[in-house]
Amino acid sequence: MQLLCGSYHLGIVTNGTASWQYNKIEALGYDVFFPKESIFISEQIGVEKPHPLIYQSALDYFSVEPHETLFVGDNWRNDVAGPAELGMKAIWLNETERPVPADGLAYGVIKELPELLRLLATNHLERKES
Repeated sequence: MQLLCGSYHLGIVTNGTASWQYNKIEALGYDVFFPKESIFISEQIGVEKPHPLIYQSALDYFSVEPHETLFVGDNWRNDVAGPAELGMKAIWLNETERPVPADGLAYGVIKELPELLRLLATNHLERKES
């Protein structure tokens, strides 16, 4: 995660209650990588993934366009199909190796998060401006 922080804008888009999600993020130790303003929680936004507004809130915060964004998640509907409909590149974290839908929506499929670094290195995605 540390390697990504220096090169990319990082955020979290998640469904649930704010208190539960903030506590979970802190317990995982992710709060050092994701300041609260870069965490978009359905309870605070007013809609749940896969509603476009929750993704758009993150895009607006980071001042980026959908085609400049890589969305990573483990739920096909919420983390691949939803972001892809807005024009984001979506990576499916498929830890249980479920069959990949043939709809062509996924920009990539990984089994473990460390694979993301290799994918980023080989796909030349744009880095944040200093």
